[in-house]
Amino acid sequence: MRLYTGNRLEQLACRIADVLVEPLSSPLEKEIIVVQSKGMEHWLSMQLALKHGICANCAFPFPNRILNELFDRVLPEEKRSGVYEADAMAWKIMDALPEFVTRPGFETLAAYLQDDSKGVKLFQLSSHLAEIFNNYIIYRPDMLLAWQEGRHVMPDHLAGLEYWQSLVWRAVCTGEEQAHLAARRDRFLKALNPSTAMHLPERISLFGISYLPPFHLEVFHALSCFIPVHVFVLNPCRQYWGDIRSQSEIGMISEKSGHRPSELHLEEGNSILAAMGGVGRELFENLQSFELQETELFEDISGDTLLECIQADILDLKNPQPGRPRTVNTRDYSVQIHSCHSPMREVEVLRDNLLALLDEDPDLKPQDIVVMSPDIEIYAPYIHAVFDISRNSPAFIPFTVSDRSLQAESSLAQTLIGILELNAGRFEATKVIALLESEPVRKKFGLLENDLELILRWVQESGIRWGYDENWKRESGMLDAYENTWRFGLDRLLLGYAMPSEGTRWFGSILPYDDMEGDSSRVLGSFLTFLTTLFSRVMSFREKKTLKLWSETLTALLDEFFEADELLAPRMQSVRDVLQRLGDIQEVTATGGGIGCEVIRAYVKNALEDAQEGRAYLSGGVTFCTMLAMRSIPFKVVCMIGMNHADFPRQQRAKGFNLICRQPRRGDCSVRNKDLYLFLEAILSARKTLYISYVGQSIEDNSSIPPAVPVSILLDYFESGFLLSDGRPVPDGIVRKHCLQAFSPRYFSGGTGLFSFSRENAEAARSLAEKDVSERVFIPGRISEPGDEWRTVDVGLLCRFYRNPCRFFLTRRLSMGISETSSFLDDCEPVELSDLELYRLRNEHVTRILEGADHELSYRIMKMSGRLPHGAPGEILFSRIRHESESFVRAVKKRIADTMPTNTMVDLPLGPFTITGSLITYGPAGIVLFRPARTRASDLFTAWIHHLILCSLPGSPDVRSCYISRDEAVEFRRVENGPEILIKLLERFWDGMSRPLRFFPETSLKYANPGRQADVSREERLKRARIAWEGTPQFPGEARDLAYRICFGEKDPLDREFEEISESLLGPLIVHRGSGRL
Repeated sequence: MRLYTGNRLEQLACRIADVLVEPLSSPLEKEIIVVQSKGMEHWLSMQLALKHGICANCAFPFPNRILNELFDRVLPEEKRSGVYEADAMAWKIMDALPEFVTRPGFETLAAYLQDDSKGVKLFQLSSHLAEIFNNYIIYRPDMLLAWQEGRHVMPDHLAGLEYWQSLVWRAVCTGEEQAHLAARRDRFLKALNPSTAMHLPERISLFGISYLPPFHLEVFHALSCFIPVHVFVLNPCRQYWGDIRSQSEIGMISEKSGHRPSELHLEEGNSILAAMGGVGRELFENLQSFELQETELFEDISGDTLLECIQADILDLKNPQPGRPRTVNTRDYSVQIHSCHSPMREVEVLRDNLLALLDEDPDLKPQDIVVMSPDIEIYAPYIHAVFDISRNSPAFIPFTVSDRSLQAESSLAQTLIGILELNAGRFEATKVIALLESEPVRKKFGLLENDLELILRWVQESGIRWGYDENWKRESGMLDAYENTWRFGLDRLLLGYAMPSEGTRWFGSILPYDDMEGDSSRVLGSFLTFLTTLFSRVMSFREKKTLKLWSETLTALLDEFFEADELLAPRMQSVRDVLQRLGDIQEVTATGGGIGCEVIRAYVKNALEDAQEGRAYLSGGVTFCTMLAMRSIPFKVVCMIGMNHADFPRQQRAKGFNLICRQPRRGDCSVRNKDLYLFLEAILSARKTLYISYVGQSIEDNSSIPPAVPVSILLDYFESGFLLSDGRPVPDGIVRKHCLQAFSPRYFSGGTGLFSFSRENAEAARSLAEKDVSERVFIPGRISEPGDEWRTVDVGLLCRFYRNPCRFFLTRRLSMGISETSSFLDDCEPVELSDLELYRLRNEHVTRILEGADHELSYRIMKMSGRLPHGAPGEILFSRIRHESESFVRAVKKRIADTMPTNTMVDLPLGPFTITGSLITYGPAGIVLFRPARTRASDLFTAWIHHLILCSLPGSPDVRSCYISRDEAVEFRRVENGPEILIKLLERFWDGMSRPLRFFPETSLKYANPGRQADVSREERLKRARIAWEGTPQFPGEARDLAYRICFGEKDPLDREFEEISESLLGPLIVHRGSGRL
């Protein structure tokens, strides 16, 4: 076996290229190169292509795969079994476990599986056992072979665990005892001879392997007796470093042995290598145990930069000398460490620093940069948010995000899981509508993105909350109420399409939904098809099925719910492969029992999390990936983000019944040590810059948070052996603490070491620096006047303007989307109603009573609308509404005196304006507006506008108008100069169409109305107005209104202009109003 070691992967790539120059005997024979990641496969194939002009007919299997292929060649009469694949073995164990849990020795498992009617715990336990058994195959093959012979090998204190695990293992491998990798390896090694070796490949190379268990090494060593086996391994140090140990390891060994550290003859050598190189040290020790021909390909490192100093020290096994620090230039940015407040800030800071590196070095290309993270799923959304900008932007950096799971990357996979979860849930409105947020689902059912807003409104207003129908609710253990189910809402929508209810008509017990108009038939039809298909499919999930039948059911579901275009097709095929695997597993394991939906959902979710999308590595831009994917591959710039103390290195949480953890051996895999070695390899693979970032400051209180352990080791190394040229410790120069906000002025002030390439953030920082926040306004001047068509003003439009002039300006002139009502769906039927919902019910009840309906009819309509609590609570609430409304209804009836309402048409020219529309009047009573709640200034002003218009109509009688609330009745006397006042209102309206008008109904009324005291000072009125503006703990102020906050920000709008507008608009109202109690 030929071993090639070196500290530069480029040199190893050149040497393997030289080895491959010698052709194989047949051009059809594949060149076998064993690697440990797809990233290494891609990089090496490109290096070979650069060296030879082409890279063709090469296979890059992973270690386990090449072993199986070798065993198949030498043992052709034996067929490989799929039972020992981790996912298949889980189902095999799940099939076998139930008959064991009642036996002695299985008490712990039996206790765990109690209350597991759905079988989910059984599946999870089986999956964990399958994972552990697969590790036993590699790390404890002797133990498994002993179990198959009925022997036990564990010490007495583990005999109980070994007993039940050996029984389960024998049940799993019954009939397949010689088909697992450990048994096949044993027979392979025995069968290997010159005759069988004729079936082996002519040559095998192993490249860039950082870790390989003795299980595999023994096979490759045995092969080397018959065929050339070339092993290319990155070695960080050209000195012998098998005896070095970190200070903590030396301390532990000293404590266990009872010897002083000086008596152990253990040295630290290089502290970074000693602390992080355990995995590599073990690999070389294992390799050295075989007969090898070793070739060293080490390359000297100059040590000109801080990064090169570290690499050179590791290469030569040197440690900083106490008292003799080396000097580092303050402008040496070869090692950068950035402390941020959040993952989002980490990615924002990363982009700015990458732009700086690309700007400073014309030879640096995006493809020369790799960004690695311990968990790419956490950072992927932030990466897309920060880097996915217009390609025309000067700050655009091409990039790819690799190694994401299929579930995280594919909305199709997420939607599939969402459909499966409906069976176990309540069929909630939010979860069903969430499925329609998937574009492939909408396309399949002929729905457009804009249709979703209409559907959302239908679901809200028709009263849909959860449960398909009353039977669904009953089966969920709840009251079998028809109201607020999907069936209830759909019945209302369908009947509303067929007949209008006009608020009082219904059919059977169904109250039609009235607001069906425009293109509603198309949308309603598609929506009903979607719901019918969804409910039918979800109902089918309630039946247990075999794995094969589940595979067919879920594969058919994909075709039913998703419209795949060219972009979606590859992801859809990946999901289809996961689902079809279920059928393959049944054939392999011969399990045919019925499986419930909950277990299938758990399997599919796990499988989609394990499956990766397969996006190409090194595809022309910055590569974002996991730490494992690009390990040891050289890049000019190597970045590691997410180096947080709690996240890296990972701590393996061993299962209590894992015999590997309970009885460790040399050569066992340690997740923590592998992560530390990954970090070391990242240091070695950086050619110009090593960039590290972590969340080092609390986003809540700015307190310091320590970085990951290897980062701390690196900083300690700098502290002990280096000084900046200005005399400061190196950590003070290379660790940059960033601001909480990207628009902090510190990024643009110079001299802080912080910078940004964001023009938007620069403008925000400039605004912060130039003026106080309170001085900034949304629009400092006026916009252009509206067109002349706005001079014809509808009555309702004018009233809406004065209810909130700023909101009107933003929505009607600037077309800003400021919703006045919440668009959030509620998944719970009404129980405790909000004050707003209570007001709406009370108002509708009052209106119905005034129109001649009786209380029983009003109650029935409320119940059929789905807005009352179910059962007795609904009856009690209605009684309360009825009682609270009685005096109010009497007051309104007294005013209108049984007069029927009539529409009075309005076409009123007033100077350059014309008011059009209609008014509802009640004969001699004139206008009667009522609101069964406390008096609101906006309602009062609406009544005033109506009264002014009525007084200004030609031939109008001596009218009086009335506004009635729960706390008072306000009468308006005839206004002789009504047209003059209206013109002023219209002029203010015209002014408010070009800028935010300082008129706030509640606040303005508090200022303009002196109350009973006629001589109230201006200061006192402003004080009252400010209370209305800012609010109290009991009553929120108008300042909280979003439109006002947008228009005025932190600036105080209660200025002289506010005073003048309030008095001019509300003064006439106050003069002409009279009030009294109800």
